[in-house]
Parts: sequence; C-alpha cells; structure tokens
Amino acid sequence: MLNRIKKLEEDMYIVRTDVAVIKASYATRADVSEAKQSIILWVVSAIFLVQLLPAFIHYFSP
Repeated sequence: MLNRIKKLEEDMYIVRTDVAVIKASYATRADVSEAKQSIILWVVSAIFLVQLLPAFIHYFSP
C-alpha cells in the first residue's frame, strides 16, 4: 500500500510540474490578438507591394 501511495505522489509531482509549465507558456488573448494583427498587416502590405511592382518595373525599365 505504501508503494502505491509513493507512486501516486511521484506522479502528482510530475503532473504539477507539467501544469506549471503549461500555465507559464500558454498564449493569452492579447498574444493571439497581436499575432493576428501582425499577420493581417503583413498580408495587406504584401498585396499592396505586388500591385505596385509592375508599375515600378515599367517605370524604371529602359
């Protein structure tokens, strides 16, 4: 019986450690929102530059 309790205590220590790591490294709502804004800005900028690229090539080509 004592061996079973000792094993359970060891397992609980591992579970507590894992939960602490998960809590320390999970993404918050603010993190997700910031990442979303960054991706949207990058995509809009890329589309804008792709639209201007043919005009620049035509303007600067001899």
